[in-house]
Amino acid sequence: MTISNTIMIGVFSGLLASIAFLLLSKFINLILIPWYQNIIYNGTNVEGTWKTTKTFSNGSKQETILFIKQNATLISASVTVVKTNQGEVTIIKNFKFKGILKERFLCISGQNIDNKQIGFVSSLLEVKSGGKELEGVESWYDVASNSIQSINATYMRDNT
Repeated sequence: MTISNTIMIGVFSGLLASIAFLLLSKFINLILIPWYQNIIYNGTNVEGTWKTTKTFSNGSKQETILFIKQNATLISASVTVVKTNQGEVTIIKNFKFKGILKERFLCISGQNIDNKQIGFVSSLLEVKSGGKELEGVESWYDVASNSIQSINATYMRDNT
């Protein structure tokens, strides 16, 4: 075996070992640790679909549907907001949220998934009614008034 062959084998085996360690670390971080956290976590479970409907003074309505995924205390969610006026859909917006759940308090924030639109929302919600209700305050940037707005919010767990 020549020196160049020995070097090539060493480099190749080093690359294979690096790839194997990278894949192993990804497996541990993305699969094994979340699986273990879910097994030992015994706190509040808010995973699922939550809904709320708001009626505004001008007669328009806004339905917000919150799809929560939970990994122990870490929360990720997607939100769909449907605005209607006189029964006709006027706006549909989709958001991605991340946050945490500590004890019975859910703190999430997110932004519009369409990068061409401004849309930031932040919520602090408390789990109530034996886990059937999320109640608290939401704040967001309102493009129409160029200001930060807030409103009391109550989400009900959708059991369908």
